[in-house]
Amino acid sequence: MKILLSGYTGLGNFVLKTPMLQAWKTLYPDDEIHLIAGNSFGAEYLLQHSPIITQTHILPQHTGWLHKWRFFWQLRRQRFDVLLLPFDAQPNFLVAGSYISGIKRRIRHLHPTLLNNRLRCAATLLLNPATHFVAVPPGRHETELNTDLLCIYHGKPVEPRYPTMVALPPATHVLQRFNLTNRPYLLLQPGAANGVYRAKVWPTAHFVTLIGLLQNHFGNQYQIVLCGDEGDLKHSVKPLLQLLPDAGNNLVNTAGQTSLPDLLQLINHAALVICHDSGVMHIADALQKPLIALYGPTDFTRTKPLKPTSRILFSQTPYLNAMFGFAKTEADLEKEGVQQQAMEALSPQAVFRETVNLLNKKE
Repeated sequence: MKILLSGYTGLGNFVLKTPMLQAWKTLYPDDEIHLIAGNSFGAEYLLQHSPIITQTHILPQHTGWLHKWRFFWQLRRQRFDVLLLPFDAQPNFLVAGSYISGIKRRIRHLHPTLLNNRLRCAATLLLNPATHFVAVPPGRHETELNTDLLCIYHGKPVEPRYPTMVALPPATHVLQRFNLTNRPYLLLQPGAANGVYRAKVWPTAHFVTLIGLLQNHFGNQYQIVLCGDEGDLKHSVKPLLQLLPDAGNNLVNTAGQTSLPDLLQLINHAALVICHDSGVMHIADALQKPLIALYGPTDFTRTKPLKPTSRILFSQTPYLNAMFGFAKTEADLEKEGVQQQAMEALSPQAVFRETVNLLNKKE
């Protein structure tokens, strides 16, 4: 059988699909699993060096409909049997294109937001023949929700017993480029969501205080490395650096200067990672790096890190877990004027204490 998985999702969301993919290949080792992707996040790179994915098909998300039609018509040659559409990876063009490609069957999460609109829900059900819809109940972890797609294919329950994983690319020269080879370093993520939304981002002033506490406590024992993309650099890292003009050589900024393979190497070689609910968090958790995950409004029941090397610290405000069960999105919170106040109750001192505890256990 030939399976096509939608990869139009975020890095963290894709990491949470890897337990399902491992279980699939264990139960059906002769199945070919192909990936279709092409958004700005680059999830296709996370398993690029793994035998789990037979082939990756790139269709840029923002190309025109004529190009997409040609792409899906040519995809008919692959003769796919099943298209997997997780709740977070269901672009309309892919759903429509699957019929152009002659894909026989779709296994698709029925997104909870559709249930709030009877007309849209009815239209989705009626306009998607040869599709098995799968419920997305609240309070379940995303790894389990993804495994539910396999359960439909398998016809019986599948125990979610595989850990998350990423396949590291060949080593880049990122450590040498930023002079990170001589001392261990702590990797901090000051931003998230490409700097677009702020509700799940820890306040800049808290990062400033935390960096001061770490430098006073550890001295030159650890370097402190900042990571992020260009959006994070603009909205989170530059404001942070402006408040730390005398940080010295122990503070190294890599944000906006790294590729995804570079980021994977930075995470893999870090002594400890401090980050938000994000792709960085899920990659660090998959690599079993000592991790402190900073949580506020996002749905921790669905996205929390699962490895024993990870710790979760919560910002106890009225916005805690506000996104539970898809009740709200980061965009919704932004429209409501919710920004970093959702994360401000988590003190720098609490994060500092947990950092020291984790590093002491590592030793």
